[in-house]
This record gives sequence, C-alpha cells and structure tokens, in this order.
Amino acid sequence: MQKTRCHGTEMRHLPPAFQQALSKAGVKPKATRSRWNVDLSDEGKAKRKVDGITFHSVAEAEYYRRLLVLRANGDVTLIVRQVPFDIPGPAVHKVDFAVWYKPQFGTPIVEFVEVKGRDLSEGKLKRRQVEQAWNIHIRVLKAVYQRGVITGFEEVSK
Repeated sequence: MQKTRCHGTEMRHLPPAFQQALSKAGVKPKATRSRWNVDLSDEGKAKRKVDGITFHSVAEAEYYRRLLVLRANGDVTLIVRQVPFDIPGPAVHKVDFAVWYKPQFGTPIVEFVEVKGRDLSEGKLKRRQVEQAWNIHIRVLKAVYQRGVITGFEEVSK
C-alpha cells in the first residue's frame, strides 16, 4: 500500500480523532513552511536543537553552541536571543543574538549578531533601518562549511 501525505495546514485543523485515524492509516502530514520559507514541521529538527531550543538554521544553532562555550569560559556574561527592534512603519526586526562580553576597563561590550545562510535584500534593508534608528552596529556572520560541517564563521561585507 502506498503511503500518502496530507498537507500539514489541512491536517493540523482536523479534530484530534481524525488526525489519529489518518496517522493509523499511514497518512503523514507534509512538511509545512511559513510564508518566509521556514520549516514549521518537527521533522529533522533534532540537529537544530541546542539546550532544548530549536533554531531556524543549523548555522544559528552552531553559533549559539559556540557562544555557550564562551559563556562557560567566562568570556561572555549574557546571551539574549531574538532581540526585537522596532523599525519605521508597523514592523519589527529581530536580531539573532545580543551578546554581552566580559567588561574591560569597567565597560561591558555588547555585540548584536545575525547569522545568515543567505543575506537577502529584505534583511539588508531592515538591518540598515535598525542600525540607523537605534544607532547600533549589527554584525552579520555567514557559516563556513567544509565537507558539510560548519568549521567557522566569517563576517559578511556590507
């Protein structure tokens, strides 16, 4: 018998009894995506989980893992994820990480970081708006892969 798939948004809205009957019959929900092409299903997300937190990308999860090592060493004092910034118009831009480094000479260093797979024009525009409105600098990092494994991060030029 061939296994069929049901579109995730349709199956998600069915009553629980119907969902159970469909899953017993071998019908699986399709991987759902948001309008920003973010995978909303639970399939394959194990590799993107760090400390029980599910990340949008493997690169973002790996960068967070590296920040946790820095925090354990005492170089980083605080890590805040998905920091929202209001931008002109009814919009909000979320920066991936705000990192507080160990104070040097009594002043803590705060760095705003975005980890990107691809730096799209819409993201660049929103980032520029945040930088101008809030007078901050957002560091954009791209994962460097070698044989399918992230070996480091490099800064994306503006």
